[in-house]
Amino acid sequence: MAGVTINVILLAVLSVAAADTCTHPITWSCSAPPHLTLKFSKVTVTECNENNSKDLFKTLLSISYTGNNIDQSKTYTAVMVDPDAPNHANGEAWLHWIRSGLTGKDLVDGTMLTGQDIMEYAPPTPPNRTGTHRYFVFLFEETKPVTATKDLGRRKFDLAAFAKNNQLCGPLASNMFKTQY
Repeated sequence: MAGVTINVILLAVLSVAAADTCTHPITWSCSAPPHLTLKFSKVTVTECNENNSKDLFKTLLSISYTGNNIDQSKTYTAVMVDPDAPNHANGEAWLHWIRSGLTGKDLVDGTMLTGQDIMEYAPPTPPNRTGTHRYFVFLFEETKPVTATKDLGRRKFDLAAFAKNNQLCGPLASNMFKTQY
């Protein structure tokens, strides 16, 4: 029985170690192409740094990605954040959306048939007189199912801590668009 316990502990340690080696620092810049494609009801964002009216982002329909680092048999988590929200420290952002359990196949096909929203989509609503805000969507590979916590809130969201706590690998890809009040 002791051998089984040691094996379980060893697997847990190896899983955490594997996640640590595949996690990269969160940078508030776009990944190298290809970028994630973000399809909203009134606009599709394919290039990083596009600037559009906030009214175009009311409904997020799907995201897609065709990079070589997508394994269609694995699952992924997408996270959308605004690092320019007022009253946030460095590394914190306003959380707009988290969807976990997306299959690689859905990402390649541009559908969101799989997965679940850990945090439902909230469209951009930058406050008046706060300038232009950047909205990033990051894609991570899952090493285990992502768990929702009761204390997960939109304000002062720490993406790096969330990725580490859920043993997410990446970010593998991203995209960013801008809008203002």
